[in-house]
Amino acid sequence: MTVTQLSDFPLAELIPHLTAKGWDITLADSLTGFRQDAHGAFRLTVDRSGRAYLRRTWIRASGPGKTIHREGHTFAIHVEEHQLHEVMTILDSVEAFPHVLSIMCELTRSPEVMD
Repeated sequence: MTVTQLSDFPLAELIPHLTAKGWDITLADSLTGFRQDAHGAFRLTVDRSGRAYLRRTWIRASGPGKTIHREGHTFAIHVEEHQLHEVMTILDSVEAFPHVLSIMCELTRSPEVMD
């Protein structure tokens, strides 16, 4: 399969779709989006070549907190385990972006894809 990379992917054209879905967007040399929901924190980066990276981070386990006293000070300690899934692809068009992003989000939520 041959994938044609664009050298100047129209990043600004992705913004309306992302903002409509609740993403916070910054646009510079690349587009960066951030969104947090019940499934975790999502960070999307799309560069001018159309390479799209999606990272999902969420709390896997959270233990009880505890208080420790040391040298006259009280410290509250809390430990969490986080899990991270990343997906990368190359976009071939702005029109395909909503569907491709949907697949990317689904893949970051499916641990069985790694089996």
